[in-house]
Formats: sequence, C-alpha cells, structure tokens
Amino acid sequence: KTFSISLSPISPLRFSDALTAAMMAAARKGIFVSPLPCPTGGATAPFTIAGGLSQQNAEVLAGIVLIQLVNPGLPVEYNGRLAMMDPKTAMVSSGIIDAIVAAGTVQIGHYYGLPVDVYGFSSASHMADIQMGFERSHIASIPALAGADILSGIGEIECGVGGSYTQMVSDNELATGIHRLRAGIKVDKDSLGMEVITEAANGNQNYLDKKHT
Repeated sequence: KTFSISLSPISPLRFSDALTAAMMAAARKGIFVSPLPCPTGGATAPFTIAGGLSQQNAEVLAGIVLIQLVNPGLPVEYNGRLAMMDPKTAMVSSGIIDAIVAAGTVQIGHYYGLPVDVYGFSSASHMADIQMGFERSHIASIPALAGADILSGIGEIECGVGGSYTQMVSDNELATGIHRLRAGIKVDKDSLGMEVITEAANGNQNYLDKKHT
C-alpha cells in the first residue's frame, strides 16, 4: 500500500452518515481503509476486558463488511484502540492493562487471518520519565510477543494527546529492542557451542580467546 486511512466509529456501535459515506467513497477509489474503533472501557465500552474486546470486535467487523460490500477484496487491517478508564479520574489509564488489551486484539485479529495494528508505543505520562519508560516497555513488548504486525504510537505522549520528537528518538531505541525480543533464541550447531564448551573445559577454562566468542 502507498496510502491508507483509518476511520473510527462512534462507540458503542455507531457509524455516522458522514463516517459511512467517507468509508464507502475511499473504498470505491481503492484506498486502503481500516476501521479504527477507540472505545473506552467504563465510558463507551463495557468495563471488562472481555466485554470491551467483544464490542471493539463488532465495530471492526461491521466496518470491514461495509468496505468489502463496496469493493470486494480490498485489503484491510484489523485495528483496535480499546482503552480502559481510570475510575478515580475518568481519564484513560495506561500500563499493563493496555498491554493485555492490545495482545487480546492481536489474537482476535489473527483469528480472522488479518494483519493487526495496535498501540505499542504509548503512555499516560506527559514527559520522558520513569512512568513513560515503564509503561511503554510493557505496552510494546507484550503485544509484540503476541504477534502484532504493526505497533503504532511512535513519538506519542499522554495517551496520544501529544507528541514529542525526543520521544521518537527514544522509541527508535525501544523498537530495536522489540525486534530483538521477537527474534527469539537461535538454536543450531554453532549457537549451542558444544565444541567450544569442550575446548574451554579442557583448556584455559574461559572463552575470551575463542573465535566462537
């Protein structure tokens, strides 16, 4: 794809006339369109993860059906931005729960055989502080390990309300780590190192001078 748009229904379960018209117009032109529901648990979605994911799924599928009716076979992504409200402040919370929600979204989207885009680089913090690093590391790594195809949010702060060039640089480092995390552990004859283990055990008892090192 060279150009795409994501359009959000009005949770719960509403597609306005303007939104529907925009989705249909884009689909007719062959533009890559993806429904992007952004429900908030406790406010515009059930205040349980399973309930929120269920409603989000219905909103995604409704959008996909509309797109396919207009232009059958047009590629689509499974996008989801379900967030959970902090009942103390009525603000969107961020952290482990967001990571679990994103992982759940990935699993549901893959059930339908679709590529999935979720937030991975996200935090409720307004600045580059400990909260930002802690929340981002979880929200990125957990859905990544669940198999997310796209992790959105590079440079965003305050749950997407703001953006930061500094954070973009930091996120680039985090993304490098996420790629390594997903690469896993290579296991083959060379990486197991049986020969060099034997050599070190029978020789100088360390690996500093070994070509394998």
